[in-house]
Amino acid sequence: MATGKTSLAVTDEDEEVVFMAQPTSRGPIRDADSILEAAPRGRFVAGEAFFNYAAFGSLREGLPAVSLGSSRYIGLAVNAVVAGFATTFYWAAVRPLLLHHIAVHHHERVETVDKLLEWPGTFSVFIGLLSDCFPILGLRRKSYMILGWVVSCIATLAIAITASISDDSGAFFGYFYCILIVIAAIAYQVSWIASLAMTVEYAQREHLYERGSLQSSYMLLNYTASSITLAIVPQLIIPQDDGTLTTHLSLPASCIVVAVSALLVIPFLANNLAEERCEPSGKVTLGGRVGELWNVLQQKVVYCIFFFLVGAVFLFSAEHEDVAAAMAYWSDVTTPKQRYIPLAMTVPKVISLIVWKVALINYDWRKVGAAGIFFYALCKLALRVPCVYDGVRADWYYFLWKALGELPQSWFELFVLVLPNEIAEIGREGVTIGLVNSFVMLISIAAGTLWDSLNDAVGIRIKAEDIAADSSKTRDNVMIAVVVYVVINVLGVATVWFLPSQKLDAQQLRAFGGYNKNARSVIVLGFVLLLAYDIMSSFGYL
Repeated sequence: MATGKTSLAVTDEDEEVVFMAQPTSRGPIRDADSILEAAPRGRFVAGEAFFNYAAFGSLREGLPAVSLGSSRYIGLAVNAVVAGFATTFYWAAVRPLLLHHIAVHHHERVETVDKLLEWPGTFSVFIGLLSDCFPILGLRRKSYMILGWVVSCIATLAIAITASISDDSGAFFGYFYCILIVIAAIAYQVSWIASLAMTVEYAQREHLYERGSLQSSYMLLNYTASSITLAIVPQLIIPQDDGTLTTHLSLPASCIVVAVSALLVIPFLANNLAEERCEPSGKVTLGGRVGELWNVLQQKVVYCIFFFLVGAVFLFSAEHEDVAAAMAYWSDVTTPKQRYIPLAMTVPKVISLIVWKVALINYDWRKVGAAGIFFYALCKLALRVPCVYDGVRADWYYFLWKALGELPQSWFELFVLVLPNEIAEIGREGVTIGLVNSFVMLISIAAGTLWDSLNDAVGIRIKAEDIAADSSKTRDNVMIAVVVYVVINVLGVATVWFLPSQKLDAQQLRAFGGYNKNARSVIVLGFVLLLAYDIMSSFGYL
């Protein structure tokens, strides 16, 4: 006699019940009514008897899990380390040196270059879409990673050569620098998004209870290399209070360092990173992939994840620049000392990634998200309340709480990486991880302008001279701003409701969660509005 089991899902409103018969040896299929009577009420009624997802574990059945330490995949580990070093060195050394160089010879281009450098991350969705649709030499990811490193190497070498010219003060060179630095930044983004898409592919091979381990290891290597770089760069480039730079490294030399590091990773990617070849198909088109993405966005698990990421990133990033400036001034964190802030913000991420990998990889995502937001808010209060009222004003105290506040940040960065594991279809990993990263970048660009607009609208502004005077009225105004923005940060807890509780819950949502066509329209409209707002705010239209 044929036997089977029945899977069941019930929505919050009890509007839809789905049964799925699957072969099993555990006995006959039970009557649906008896299942409903015995099932507990809640978001999902899908215990082991209904949805035994853990029985087969990975999302790509039959493919072995990947180890970053093996000879077949160590190229990906090397890529993580080199990306951590090269991109950090580029932003922490090449960028300030180039901006300083442009300020001397082409001061009218400084603001343009600075704004343009914010934008490569917004192109992530298009980068991912291209890598999905147009494999190079039959490779979707590795080829784009190598391409990104090659182009970045050429662009940075071109900057080094141009900066070595005795007279580069002509208007042409100002435009040329703008083009080269943007090309290099886009090339880094191409390599980065392709590598993240590859980690999604390989993470989907991992068992349910291990999925995300490879990605946390990847990010751990990346942030460790970044931390070491951020410890070295401040010894080479020292900003002064008057806006000048004391440097022990020239712009051409810094560009050569980055270019050489880009070249070093290419042999490892070519020879020590396995990737299955895919045959080019005339049926795969950009329009077809966009249509597929349009359909995927209506799935409940997909739009819930996007709503969480958009809301959490926006509220989590709420900050008052005047308050931040006051904290640094009152804590005697001078401009030369501020060069260590990126290091203080990166080392804790390494620690929290280890905690995630060891203890939180299968912990409730909602609890992790809520705890992270509350912890961040408490750290802000612990720093700012004593500082505002002159209880503790010291640079060590500032750096301590600045560092502790960054501990939960890497958890949210991991959410950006591991959540797409649960929603990405085979061959669509690039556009999925790209869309998530584009949204995060667009929100980051928009947030600064939006919060500044809020400050202007409600009149919460603290001038530099008032901070220096340190009057009781100024302290009270700063304290009001502190409380307002901490409350805004804490509101991010409400977005945690959109998160699946864990990977199994995400797969149940994917299978039985239903669809909402209006939600996908909201996501696309939000993307378009953010893009338009960022363009206008970045280039002087607002």
